[in-house]
Amino acid sequence: MWKKTFAYIKYYLFKTYSIKKCNDTPKQINNYVIYLINDWSIALKCPCGCNENIYLNTLKEASPKWSYSIKKRKINIFPSVDRLRGCKSHFWVKKGKIKWSQ
Repeated sequence: MWKKTFAYIKYYLFKTYSIKKCNDTPKQINNYVIYLINDWSIALKCPCGCNENIYLNTLKEASPKWSYSIKKRKINIFPSVDRLRGCKSHFWVKKGKIKWSQ
């Protein structure tokens, strides 16, 4: 519980994610960066601190799929990210920040 509480304070209150567009999956996924990989995927490091990489499918034909919008260099990802394995984190990305599920 303390690990997620600390992660919440660290990510939600202080850090905004930057956006990096790339043509292929990066070899290393950095903290606080959301990678937009062509038109088929979003990649980011899990914000809970477990250090796992998260890949979100953005292909229109596939399921499940995520969408994103960018306004004033801030990204929104929808729907929420709900990890079913590992740390089981559930969060949204709104205006470039992590919003944790309660």
